[in-house]
Amino acid sequence: MPQDASTLPQLETAERNMRSEADAIVASVIEDAEVIHATLKASSIAQIVIALAAVVALLYFLR
Repeated sequence: MPQDASTLPQLETAERNMRSEADAIVASVIEDAEVIHATLKASSIAQIVIALAAVVALLYFLR
């Protein structure tokens, strides 16, 4: 079924809107993944610092 010339720009606009929404969703997911990665890295470093402090305290009390 051929489309007339008046509906073609509407379809192109709708397709562009869908693409921009998809791009926004992808960007949001990537940003969320980066935040989660940074949070995990920071929590791992915090665990190491706490473990070192516990070892130092244990050595102090055993002295």
